[in-house]
Amino acid sequence: MSLRDAPPSPDGGVIGDFLDPFEDRAALAARLDAAAGVVGHGIFAPALTADVLIATGGRIDHRVLR
Repeated sequence: MSLRDAPPSPDGGVIGDFLDPFEDRAALAARLDAAAGVVGHGIFAPALTADVLIATGGRIDHRVLR
């Protein structure tokens, strides 16, 4: 986990980026949901995801999920 260089929200919350590789989105979502202090995450269930955009440096990869 890496904290973003951004000011805290009005209620003191911060944004962290999970940078470790993972294969199972549902398992990672459950792990984050169970973590104390995590208010929300941007991981959607596989059935709700049609495509993914991944930004790395100045490059953007578009992956269509089937």
